[in-house]
Amino acid sequence: MKTSLKTLVTTTVLMTYMFSALGSVFAQPDPSLDPISPSSIDPERELVITDLSVIEHPILTDPTSDTPYWTFKYLMEQMSTNQDTSQFVQTWLEQWLVDQPVGFGNSPARTSMQELVIDPWLEASGGNELDLTIAPFKLLAIVNRMDMRSFDCEDIYSAGEGRFVFAVLDENGQQLGGGFTAIFEYNLAATNFNQLKQWALRWHELGQFPIGTDTYIKKLSIITRKFTDAYLDFSALPAGRPLISSHLNQLRTNEIGLARPWELREFALDTDSGSLIQTPVAQTPDFNFFNGTQLGRMIMGFIVNSGMEIPPSVLGSAAPTPFGVPWEPENVSSQARHLFAVNTCNGCHQVETDTPFVHIGIPSNNNLPTSLGNPAFLSGFMTGIEVQDPVDPTIIRSFNDIERRRVDFAELLFYISQGIPGPCDQPMSSPRTH
Repeated sequence: MKTSLKTLVTTTVLMTYMFSALGSVFAQPDPSLDPISPSSIDPERELVITDLSVIEHPILTDPTSDTPYWTFKYLMEQMSTNQDTSQFVQTWLEQWLVDQPVGFGNSPARTSMQELVIDPWLEASGGNELDLTIAPFKLLAIVNRMDMRSFDCEDIYSAGEGRFVFAVLDENGQQLGGGFTAIFEYNLAATNFNQLKQWALRWHELGQFPIGTDTYIKKLSIITRKFTDAYLDFSALPAGRPLISSHLNQLRTNEIGLARPWELREFALDTDSGSLIQTPVAQTPDFNFFNGTQLGRMIMGFIVNSGMEIPPSVLGSAAPTPFGVPWEPENVSSQARHLFAVNTCNGCHQVETDTPFVHIGIPSNNNLPTSLGNPAFLSGFMTGIEVQDPVDPTIIRSFNDIERRRVDFAELLFYISQGIPGPCDQPMSSPRTH
């Protein structure tokens, strides 16, 4: 039966009135109910998974197996869809060979990518194309970032992110130079409450099984494939054909293995070509101008004091991270300066959190090239640390991000048990990108 225009308009007006009267599609939490204790969350099994029984699983991390679901090779194959994956990866790496003015300012070429990564890999592959079964990328961690979920009073936009963290190795299977990590960051797709609920319950269920057991591995692989595997995107219908797409939000790199100083870059899938291309770094203005010049610091001070989000027009092409140099926008309070800086790539990975540039990295005591030997290194920001403010030494701040995520996940499970994503007057849409 066809719907008349009059009926459609009437329905729309009534629905608008109802939502306005109710104030929210979602109910408010019941304050009489006891919250879920964070102690019921096991971070090592549910949030930041670094146990070697997972990270070095003999089948799922073997790129030559029939189920190489946790390998660089598999993730790139899913991302490249119908393209030649070897060429897809090489095209991505070759972006370091030329300047990349993709945002405000320039991301200078780091040409040692050719001699340190591409050439040795090509030579070991026989010289024609990159053999992805010998990719110099070592898995370090699988991470649940449901703390990055996004919703408001009427809609759910995302359940957060699922991440894979890899270290780049040199031709001898050791850490490349001073370090190089690549983080694959995927959207946990959710547009309704039930989808959000399913993500949360699946991650939490992992805590019921001993880590590394067959059941645990199977459950985790089911979760990861739901966000890493290519899928059919029907959003173009009926005007066009469904597209093979990826849930990848972005791929970030953090390295000093190619040149100095430490530098963070960000890449995303181009909607036209399908290639993995460099993009401006999220929430991070161009460091050289907006922190290195008086005019830039004045502009940043105005932006920070205004409370606005960082405008896309000022985002840097990359995030250079010189040791010990904090963000110092002019005429802002210590707290405002810190909240801005800690959400930038170069602030979060260095002076604001007293981090040695990587939050997850190769352990110093390792057995490479055969094995990590120990779980990945986790920064003090992740595990617990007190840090002196880099501008005002009278201020000491405490960080323990894994515990913060643990508390947040317990709160999410509590809200879900009441049939809501969270309190409507405090919608979860964290600007933190790390």
